[in-house]
Amino acid sequence: MRVSPWLAGLVPAALIAAGLLSGCATFRGSKRIDVGPFSENTSGMVGALQRFNRPAVWTHLKKYQTLPSVKQVQQSVARARMLTRGVALYSSQIVAVYQSPLSEEKKISELARYMTETIRPNLIANWSGDYGVTPGYLDTLVQDIQTHKTLLTALGAAQRLVDLTASTGDRLLDQVDDDVQVAAADINARVEAEFAPLKARIEELDEMHVASVRSYTLLQRLRGGDPAALDSLRTSDPGVKDLIPSGRAPAPRDLDAAERYVIDRTTTIKSLRDQIEPAFTIYRENQAELEELRNQTDERARLARMTLVMWQRSHRNLAAGISVAPMIDVTGMLRSTLSAGAKTVF
Repeated sequence: MRVSPWLAGLVPAALIAAGLLSGCATFRGSKRIDVGPFSENTSGMVGALQRFNRPAVWTHLKKYQTLPSVKQVQQSVARARMLTRGVALYSSQIVAVYQSPLSEEKKISELARYMTETIRPNLIANWSGDYGVTPGYLDTLVQDIQTHKTLLTALGAAQRLVDLTASTGDRLLDQVDDDVQVAAADINARVEAEFAPLKARIEELDEMHVASVRSYTLLQRLRGGDPAALDSLRTSDPGVKDLIPSGRAPAPRDLDAAERYVIDRTTTIKSLRDQIEPAFTIYRENQAELEELRNQTDERARLARMTLVMWQRSHRNLAAGISVAPMIDVTGMLRSTLSAGAKTVF
């Protein structure tokens, strides 16, 4: 299912802007809203957006970056980035118009002009019929906005588009989630295939090491007078069996020879294991990076959904002139998420 890039251009200003809008309304006696907090949050959001839009940093998995499954993720994320930029611009426009010395009539005209000159061309250029927004729909919306007497009630008329934007953003994030899962599974399968021979060799050496340690333990039990240990040694360790003559109890020199053999073999196994450990470290780093990419992307998607819901609700309350106490510091959470690491599938 294709997502309208225009909606992608409008919606996520939603994705991160929600945090801004959540604390924007404070009544004064004149019933004029103090958009100072909203303005400050908008500035913070724009800075956060710049960090959010940093190119992904791939290290160990760089060679998988051009896979078709990864390209699909990048396309879905590009729509999300377009959404965030669009909502950021929309939110900034609201602040600029509201704080301007223009009359209410001219403020409404500026909002309508923004809808007509900025949003509508993107709608026409990138329209997809999946979400019920057509140029005609927006023309009707702009006409409705122009019938209002105050900017806040005009924003109330725009709420229909905000609601549609929010639902579209949710679908877009579903698509991102699905694409990330497919890409992660694709990369994981390729990493596992690449390192399968190495992992098999390591498993073999580890099994040999365990068996050799077991033989050493049996030798010590035999020295301690446990006759059952001799049968176990001859059954489980052909190398030791050759060093312990059958038909008689082993002499001390036989046990000494068997012990030296087991110790030398264990040392050799460990040496071989140590030699291939650097390659196995690369495998673990590949898997760790993939897990980090996936976890950070999931975290950002959850934050985006939360922000989208709050933005939708805050826009509605802003239009109604309702003071909204911040439910959560979304902008701060976003900064924390971004500072946790640069690597992300986004």
